[in-house]
Amino acid sequence: MPSGVGSAIGFAAAIAAAVVAVALGAHQQPLIGLALFSGTTAIVAAVTPLPGAFGAAAHSWAFWDGFVVNRFGELAATPAEIEGLLVLAVTAFIVRSCVVAVGSLDDQDVIPAR
Repeated sequence: MPSGVGSAIGFAAAIAAAVVAVALGAHQQPLIGLALFSGTTAIVAAVTPLPGAFGAAAHSWAFWDGFVVNRFGELAATPAEIEGLLVLAVTAFIVRSCVVAVGSLDDQDVIPAR
């Protein structure tokens, strides 16, 4: 899947995650929202190249920060919010790296043929 498509899917997934997070009352517990957005980022990162995965992480952060933490779509850059961005970016990187590593194992003969 092209990175741009993955980023677009990440945008749509972040919208859905924002709706669910707000419905669950994540305004009072932003870490619940961050966990939800991390899961969304992980799912998208599993099916798109790394640039698309980072795009999904950026979209997730923008929706988490703008609508769950600060409400009304206002973005801020407090230390806690930057940590949230780092959590999402690291999630995207780790998930994508694991998918690539497992995929490279599939291309190799782990047990030699006789």
